[in-house]
Amino acid sequence: MPETLIKPLQKSSKKIVFNVENRFFLKYLENFFSGSEYDASFIQRHQIASFVSENTDMTLILQSEEDEYELIEVASRLKRVFGDKLSILFLSLDYSLEGELSRIVDGFAQFPLSGDELLKKIEKISRAERRVLLIDDSKLIHKTVVQGLSDAGFQVFQAFDGQEGVEKAIEVKPDVIICDTEMPRMNGYEACSAIRRTADVADAHIIMSSTLSSAADQKKGFQVGVDEYVTKPVVIEDLVKQVERAFQNTAGGRENVLVLEKKYPLRQRINKIAEPAGL
Repeated sequence: MPETLIKPLQKSSKKIVFNVENRFFLKYLENFFSGSEYDASFIQRHQIASFVSENTDMTLILQSEEDEYELIEVASRLKRVFGDKLSILFLSLDYSLEGELSRIVDGFAQFPLSGDELLKKIEKISRAERRVLLIDDSKLIHKTVVQGLSDAGFQVFQAFDGQEGVEKAIEVKPDVIICDTEMPRMNGYEACSAIRRTADVADAHIIMSSTLSSAADQKKGFQVGVDEYVTKPVVIEDLVKQVERAFQNTAGGRENVLVLEKKYPLRQRINKIAEPAGL
């Protein structure tokens, strides 16, 4: 993992506390953060409880190979006691744990990963607002959806055609995107494909809203990177629940929502699955 220039996190970022037991990765992290502008601390397992109780305003990074499930239980107890006051990012060699851990911690990452990649994960789960970008050319849809999502506590951004949606996604970097299919300048399929090809927003969860419900239309959406569909006319209560689930199931990304009809290209999905398995 090459050393890279460390860029400061946002001023609102929390203290970063590491309990990393892999000695080679721990040494790398200590070197990476040494002399940086980050408020980073490295502690042992037995120090976690006292350290957290003294200051919950932190992002806690946990990693263990020999006692991984015991550490997961520690994380679970901490979240039950401190809730959203404490952010937890769990690192593991086993990518298959992500689904299980999404219900327990704020974020998951497969390690080893570079320091810059780790910082992106930390920043993602440390953001205070939950961002949503809605991409749709219907002003009526915007009026209904924006109000409903705002009332549910999301910070909603808006775009009224596919091209504007791609540009807005790059600007605000949401975690969830709700996107229409038929729009001016760039349709939903094209917009989703462009988003999946853009590194900073490629991991966003994309919900495609459409009156097109045939298997062929859905297959086309999945091929360009759409994660799931919602059928128009949209029931706002159901959409809010769908967005909430998307935040819960993304690795730490539950604080931002981008609304744009999209989903990872099928090829990217296969690569994401195959790479950890060494295929």
